[in-house]
Amino acid sequence: MTALKSASSGPFPALAEPAIRRYLCGQTASVMGSWTQNITLNLLLWEQTHAAWQLGLLNFLLYGPALFVAPIFGSRLNPTAARVTALRILFCALFLAACLLAANLAGWLREELVIGASLVCGVLSAMEMPSRQLLLTTTLQDKSSLPSVIALNTLVFNVGRMVGPVIASYAFLRLGATGGFALNIVGLATMLLCIGSLPTAEQALAPKKSAGLRMAVAYARGNKIARQCLPTLAVLGLLGGSYQTLIPVLAAHRFGNAAKFTGVFFSCAGAGAMMAALLLSSRLLSPRSSMRIRAAAPWLTVMALAGVSLASSPWLAGACFAGLGLALTFFATTTNSTLQRDCPNELRGGIVGLYGMAYLGTMPLGHLLMGNIANFVGEQIAFGLMACGLAVCLTTLHIWIAGVSPTNAS
Repeated sequence: MTALKSASSGPFPALAEPAIRRYLCGQTASVMGSWTQNITLNLLLWEQTHAAWQLGLLNFLLYGPALFVAPIFGSRLNPTAARVTALRILFCALFLAACLLAANLAGWLREELVIGASLVCGVLSAMEMPSRQLLLTTTLQDKSSLPSVIALNTLVFNVGRMVGPVIASYAFLRLGATGGFALNIVGLATMLLCIGSLPTAEQALAPKKSAGLRMAVAYARGNKIARQCLPTLAVLGLLGGSYQTLIPVLAAHRFGNAAKFTGVFFSCAGAGAMMAALLLSSRLLSPRSSMRIRAAAPWLTVMALAGVSLASSPWLAGACFAGLGLALTFFATTTNSTLQRDCPNELRGGIVGLYGMAYLGTMPLGHLLMGNIANFVGEQIAFGLMACGLAVCLTTLHIWIAGVSPTNAS
């Protein structure tokens, strides 16, 4: 206990617990494998069809189910069964990856199967997000390290976002789609072993059953942080997170080299996101400083989007993308950790689901919206419209939230 307390006072307190270290190691392998498989599906479908609208449909199916599945499934999760639920979802994902590998080796993986598989992947991913986050928070013994462990989980996700596409592209070039599916199987198997080694939740410390989606929504309506941050997350996901759709277009049309600058801009955004996660997972920021940065982050997102729309140099655009990644990740991570820290245990699964619906669930809608807008007005004006639209939405939300009292919200 003394050693644990000593380690908890270090720069990354959540890493003091062996179970958390095992989970994060497995999560790193799993996230990289998931990104590798998703990019492989994109490359395979593009190779077969050369149809941009089908890529848009595929990515909507990969990420869109978070809008509906995550809050419903998360609200029904029992903290004592989080480990078993996560294992069952992992087995399903592992079976799907094995089927994709076998179908590709047999030559059966045509565009219809790719689209269908992407929908199944999206549903499993939407179920996986709240179950893994609930497992992570219930495994944590020192609850004062909850913000640190959630930020570390975000850091792992952004490492996967940066490295996974690179691995997928190299594997697809050398081995075809087989390499990407095989790597995802390895990542899922690693996560399966790591979760299997985690201790089971203490029955005495956990509620007997979850409170349901209705109670989670009622709590969010009556909680000041949830009432302020969840609507803000929704507009950030819709108008801020959708920047990823326009990066290849910007790289090709504005700077003349899609292959080079697409990777540069994604890496810049990932680096900014990793910086935010590192700051939050360590003890470098005081709680008051974190709150101030969180309040400023949505407006920093507006400034970064406007900077991209006006950038005449790829390096200036890269700096703006880094700021964009930092601002979005900082706001999303601090909101997630604060909501999970403050809510009752029986509501945690539902709150995680609402968080996923508000942020991750609105991003696919933003991808479709901004992709179509860019087709008509061009990517430069589209980034400017994103900045202006986000500023209007944030101002409107500020006025609306200021007029809603806790009594009326209840």
